Amino acid sequence: AAIAVLSGIAVGTKALFDFNSEADKGAQLIEKLSGKTGQAVEEIRVNIQGLVDTFGVEFDALAGAVDNLVDTGVAKNELEALDQIKNGLLTAPDANEFLSSLENTAVVSKQLGLDLADVIALKQQIEATGVNPEAVFDALAKATNNLKLQADGLREKLTGAFGNAFTDDILAKVKTGQITTVQALDAIGKKSVEVGLNQTQQAQIGKELFGKAAIAAGGYASVLDTVVQAQKKQGQELTGTQKAMND
Repeated sequence: AAIAVLSGIAVGTKALFDFNSEADKGAQLIEKLSGKTGQAVEEIRVNIQGLVDTFGVEFDALAGAVDNLVDTGVAKNELEALDQIKNGLLTAPDANEFLSSLENTAVVSKQLGLDLADVIALKQQIEATGVNPEAVFDALAKATNNLKLQADGLREKLTGAFGNAFTDDILAKVKTGQITTVQALDAIGKKSVEVGLNQTQQAQIGKELFGKAAIAAGGYASVLDTVVQAQKKQGQELTGTQKAMND
């Protein structure tokens, strides 16, 4: 009996040692990535470990994704990033692919003026349509550039489809930074449905907005519908199962 007790103590001691060793390694990685120290590091580490335990992702991969999102300015800080990532993981069909995709699109997301909630809503909608995420973000990046340049061809096609008042308003707000690319495309997408654009008009505006990038992303209507539906998703509540995992 005494031997069994001693054996149990040894196993418990080793488990505690292993836990502390992993915690130390995690803390060191966070310190290296974030430059933070002390309690701030421990709070980040505990939150990362919670997602690792819940969703089965790798600690280092999650820590790297968080650092990338904060460095690019898509997330304000590590704790905000982790909270938003948790919301994304609740619906992601592949947790590891989701994290990889967040990292791959972080720079272009910042260029688009998106925060992390916007990015995750877009990715959730992209997953629902089955379109390649990078292709959609490439199309959005192209639209960002073209909306900023506001070439005569783009203005002409938008005006022909939607009228002067709508076109002038959208382009002016983009130019002054009152709205982001995604907000502009959301408005254009809704207006497209409202006026009932035909395929020729869609192709013409798509060429001016997205160039060839729209083809890989499923076409003009597909890109705009992805944006519109993603904006709607941000206001939707979680399902019962998702709420339970979120608690």
